[in-house]
Amino acid sequence: MEAQIDQIIDFLKQYRRVLDAHISSTFTDDLLSLVPQEWMSYLIDFPYHKLIQILDFTPEVLHR
Repeated sequence: MEAQIDQIIDFLKQYRRVLDAHISSTFTDDLLSLVPQEWMSYLIDFPYHKLIQILDFTPEVLHR
């Protein structure tokens, strides 16, 4: 279990700049270039309404 937690921490550290970015930074700092190419095809096909739900996540979502 500890190894899995360490993997998650390493992943979050690696993509911290992307995770902390504001939407405008995506374009001005070219943050999309930091996203692995294999993720891009998945993200492009990801339903827009689900993305909005993720980005608008609040604790109330857990109780729906």
